[in-house]
Amino acid sequence: MVFSVIEGNGHRLAVALPGSVIINDLSSALDVLAHISYNLRCDRVILHQSNINPAFFDLSTRLAGDVLQKFVTYGMKVAIAGDFSGDISQSLRSFIAESNRGGQVCFMPDEVSAAQRLIDM
Repeated sequence: MVFSVIEGNGHRLAVALPGSVIINDLSSALDVLAHISYNLRCDRVILHQSNINPAFFDLSTRLAGDVLQKFVTYGMKVAIAGDFSGDISQSLRSFIAESNRGGQVCFMPDEVSAAQRLIDM
């Protein structure tokens, strides 16, 4: 797992490098969560769409709900950076909209806007 760390507004944000899948299932998500929390000492994380198994975005698999629930339970705020404007299911579109209204998880178009949103949370 390769992350960079940025700081802002008193928070440390872990930023996953785009390209490689680091969250395949709930077990790997817990490994990522532990690494970010304990090794990097961050309370927020930016994941790129490319870092996550595509099954995550198929809500019928329940992977998104399971993974995000663990992050929220352990106090980790999450931004997922990617292009969600294209051909996605209505249920995923609704899930993204609902997540963006909350203060724990957000879906943003790019890393810069994701970082700004997490810093402001």
